[in-house]
Amino acid sequence: RSIAQKYSDCLVLLVGNDTVGAEKQLADIHNIVFTGEVSYDNLPYYLYAFDVCLLPFKVIPLTLATNPVKVYEYLSAGKPVVCVDLPEIEQFRDLVWRASSPADFLKCVEKALNESGEVLRKQEENRRLFASEQTWIHRGIELLSVLHDLHMPRISVIVLTYNNLDLTRACLESVLRRSEYPNLEVIVVDNASQDGSAAWVRTHYPQFGLLEHPRNLGFAAGFNRGASLARGDWLLSVNPDLTPAPDFVSQLMRAVGGDARLGMAAPRLLRGDDPDRLDSTGLFIDRRRRPYDRGQMQKDTGQYDSAHQIFGACGAAALYRKAMLDDIAIDGEFFDEDFFAYGEDADLAWRAQKRGWHGCYVPQALARHVRGWGDTLHKPAQPGSQGPRLALRNRYLMSIKNDGLSYWLRDFPLILFADLPRLVYMLFTHPAALLGLLDAVRLAPAAFHKRKVIRASQTVTDAELRPWFERSWNV
Repeated sequence: RSIAQKYSDCLVLLVGNDTVGAEKQLADIHNIVFTGEVSYDNLPYYLYAFDVCLLPFKVIPLTLATNPVKVYEYLSAGKPVVCVDLPEIEQFRDLVWRASSPADFLKCVEKALNESGEVLRKQEENRRLFASEQTWIHRGIELLSVLHDLHMPRISVIVLTYNNLDLTRACLESVLRRSEYPNLEVIVVDNASQDGSAAWVRTHYPQFGLLEHPRNLGFAAGFNRGASLARGDWLLSVNPDLTPAPDFVSQLMRAVGGDARLGMAAPRLLRGDDPDRLDSTGLFIDRRRRPYDRGQMQKDTGQYDSAHQIFGACGAAALYRKAMLDDIAIDGEFFDEDFFAYGEDADLAWRAQKRGWHGCYVPQALARHVRGWGDTLHKPAQPGSQGPRLALRNRYLMSIKNDGLSYWLRDFPLILFADLPRLVYMLFTHPAALLGLLDAVRLAPAAFHKRKVIRASQTVTDAELRPWFERSWNV
């Protein structure tokens, strides 16, 4: 009645069997017409002429549990739809006008009638597109996907970006569209990029979680912030300069399924600039306390084709069990945020090993790693580069936190013999990097505090971990 009275120049056509005597109650309204039952063969002709389709449901337990088929039929014709706001209508979002009261219903009808021009054309296109995807075939595919996901743990992929939009585009394309793994959650953490990375992600991947920081927090804190939002059973750290194969995640997950104390998995990383050469097949630490990526720059001839345990995983692409990260966290931090970047993955692996967690290498999980984004440890230092300074500082912080004193003293001559030439070289080629020594002194009290926490919770002795340091794991 209200609609007919407000729009007296419009025809309100009520199609269907009148079971409540509405026609008699509305007999005084000249622009309301009851058609009675209309065959499905003739309904499209009525629908073609409609300007707005109305679904004024009475809210009762039955309608609260109803998914109205009429909505799909109306949308298939691109028509505006105004409906009482029922739970099942929420899925249509802005394709359907939803009203929560009679007055709101009138306002929605007005908005629907006012659609015109490019807005109307675009909305008609969106409605038809949505309806075209609501077939039994689509429903079957969705059902199979859900059933498949029931057996697939959720993986939270955490991608850190910092002024690397081109790399980020390629990475997210590979992670999302080319991945065969069905149960992925993607969280992008932007460390104050100035190249529009965050805006691009927001526009092209609105379904992703996006954290934007007003300043560069570094890799460690950036990952931790992303991990705090993650809902997955496993967390996959991904640098934006990584291009994984379609079965990358699936291969990793096949390898970690059976062992409850398996907390880390490392893929086979190939050089982005030379895919015949390796970039990493696992992370290790030698007696000089220097972390290294096994096999780096070696030609891939199959020497690392077998799966086995490793010390840790390169943070550019590392799969971590969430339960392990929670177990080894110190003051809520997974990666040590004092590290900022460089060496935080080796420090995390050492802490995990001390708590009885271990890692595995998965040679079937392949990815290319450009190693151009933020990498200053494997190329000549650039003016203003902080990489060598951070790497120097973090190696000493890692030892303070994790090293057994007796083994450190035993290896001290080797450490000193390796470090002195390096420090002298830095003095002449990159003197600013030596500030890392002062940084280490400044952060030492915090590192000693963390050492107490680590030693108090340690379940594997230093003697048991010693074999990891005593041999070279390169082939």
